[in-house]
Amino acid sequence: MNAFGLAPLLLIFPLIGVLFNGLVGRRFVEYDYGLPGHKGRDIGERWSGWFGTGMALSSFVVAVLLFISLLTNEFHAQVIYLFDWFNIPSAGFHIPWSIQVDTLSVTMMLVVAG
Repeated sequence: MNAFGLAPLLLIFPLIGVLFNGLVGRRFVEYDYGLPGHKGRDIGERWSGWFGTGMALSSFVVAVLLFISLLTNEFHAQVIYLFDWFNIPSAGFHIPWSIQVDTLSVTMMLVVAG
């Protein structure tokens, strides 16, 4: 199993969660009043919580899959190239945007996402 191609999702899932919670999550104005005499919760607040938790859980699942891939790959580091962040062709100068997946980075992914 090789899940190294999933590494960019570690950047995308939290970004989606932040954008959803910041821009859309609290905009729901319906109310669920629950039991009589109890103040209800904003439905947007509930969905923001579930969505944010789902994005964090998705990042953790990707981190676990990367850990398993690293185990089956005999702990050889992989560099996943995403795109050129900065490029000056005339000078032969470019800065790539890459993600390196090695034992230290996967350990930190598991600590932060878990």
